[in-house]
Formats: sequence, C-alpha cells, structure tokens
Amino acid sequence: NSMEDFFQEHTLPEKRENKGLESVFRNMFPIEDNHKNYVLEYKYYFLGQPRYTVKEVLERRISYTVPLKVKFILHITDENDRSKYIQSIEQDVFFGNIPYMTNSGTFIINGAERVVVSQLQRSPGVFFDQSIHPNGTKIFQARLIPFRGSWVDFTTDIYDCIYAIIDRRRKFPATLLLRAIGFSSDADLLNAFALTEEYSINDKNIIGKTMIEDYVDQETGEILIEMDTVIDDEIIKLLNSKQVKKILLLGSKIGKDDNLYVEMIRNTMAKDPTKSQDDALMLLYRHLRTGDAPNVEVARKFIDKMFFSTKKYDLGAVGRYRINKKFGLNSP
Repeated sequence: NSMEDFFQEHTLPEKRENKGLESVFRNMFPIEDNHKNYVLEYKYYFLGQPRYTVKEVLERRISYTVPLKVKFILHITDENDRSKYIQSIEQDVFFGNIPYMTNSGTFIINGAERVVVSQLQRSPGVFFDQSIHPNGTKIFQARLIPFRGSWVDFTTDIYDCIYAIIDRRRKFPATLLLRAIGFSSDADLLNAFALTEEYSINDKNIIGKTMIEDYVDQETGEILIEMDTVIDDEIIKLLNSKQVKKILLLGSKIGKDDNLYVEMIRNTMAKDPTKSQDDALMLLYRHLRTGDAPNVEVARKFIDKMFFSTKKYDLGAVGRYRINKKFGLNSP
C-alpha cells in the first residue's frame, strides 16, 4: 500500500495527490537558468513495464526495475519580456530505472532480494552541545538541521572565536556568513545581537562609552575617530564641530556576561577578512564552490538559493516548531 501511495501508478496523472514521487517532481520544478532564458516545466511521469520477470531477474543476478519516464515542456522566453514564452517544446524524457516492489513486498537488487528497513534519523531543528578541550577550555557547538537543504554548524575555539561550517566542508568565521545574508557592517553585526545603543551627543552618560566603528568624515573620507576609542570631552567637541546629533555606541545594559559576547564577536570579526556584504558573498561563494564567482550578483543568487529558496532549503513543520520552542519564537 505504501508503495502504491509512493508511485500512484494506477491514478490518472491529473488526479494524483501531492505526495511521494509526484511531490518530489512538483517541489523541484519548474527549473530555470540564471537569466531566465529557458524554463523547464514538469507535466507528469509514467512508469513502464518490468523488462524481466522476478524469476529471470534472480537467475541473471540483475535488479528488478521499471523505466521511469517524465513529460517535460521546455519554454524559451522572450528576450525583452521574460514572462512571455516564444516557443515551447514538449518531450518525454527517460529518467532512469527505478527499483520496483515484488508481490511479496521485497526489492531485488543485483540478484539479491532485500526489504526496506526503517531507519532513525535526526529530526530537523537545532541541537546544542559542548565539550572540553584538552587545555580545559569549554568548546560549544550548535547544529542547524533543516528538513531539506544544507546543514549549518557553529563552533567556538580556544581563542573565543565563532566559526561556521556549511555541509561539513571547511570552516570560516561565523561573521562571514552573517555578512553574506545581510548584516553587512560591524555595527549591523553588533546590533543584531542587541549590543549597541544610540546616544544623543548631549547625553551625560556618553562619557566612557566605546566606539563600535570608525567615524569617517563624509567630505574627505578621512577616519576622524577610530573604532574602540573611548568617548571623552575632546571627542564630544569633535563630533559637535561636525554637527553630529546621535551616535551608535556599545550599549549601557551590557553586563559582565555581555562583555564576553562582545569580545567573542570582536574576535570573530578580527579573523574575518571581509568588511561588507559584497566581499562576504564573493568569499563565501569561493569557499562553497570551486573557483571565483564571475560577479557579486551570481554569488548573491547562489547564497540566496541556498538558504532562502523553498526548493533548496526548508526547515519543515517539525524543524520550525522545534526552533520556535528552543528560542521562544513565534515564526510561521
């Protein structure tokens, strides 16, 4: 019954439900190239007949399979208006042979009769872990597992830096990933963790606070106040002379623990060779694909598809529920 549910072989293509093999094709198509010159649209699939009987398959020591064919339509778009098609080509495509179940509920692969065994796997969500480094430092890990898409790991090291690893490849500073998805400047990054506050220049509490980024003269482009400078009367005079009314500094509500957060983010930024979203996109593309991106737009589309396209990345209902529960969120 579950195999029949998966193939929906005896159901008319237009009456098939969005489950099993039908669901896979519907989720993956239509696919298009980067410039939307061509769009490949899925219509329906159909299964052929097994080439050999079960007995012949066992004697020949081959697999018991059926051919899977798919009807596709290739649309060629208009150069001036990508929403219009100037030509559509319809064709049946042989997709490959797919293992077929025998009447006794088994599959035959290379002449060996096998059954499907259910397997336990980690459910989507976020998992936290910690371990002790031989020198006594605590190392923390977090793993984000989606229902479909790239796994992202975060880990700290003995120097209090945070690294990210996508699909268990090479690790890189976590701020690189954050910059690539939109937290471009250092101020944006600290802001994302609620570690900054906007102050009025006339506020008495401003003395002793720390600059979170370089203050640049808008006319000359010269750096007037460097990052990490502590605000004193001289600096307030300078800011007043430039008619600055408000300035973003490290927050006043930062406790002892928060100082460690600032330190960790700062350490990670120090290891991060990028300073803007465009730099981060290009470098991340190089980490994940062999070779350089031809331009920023290609790198942006690549990262966008990787994490923000429902076809490529999906937390699933379970993953979303578990992440909401873990972080006290209410995201849909």
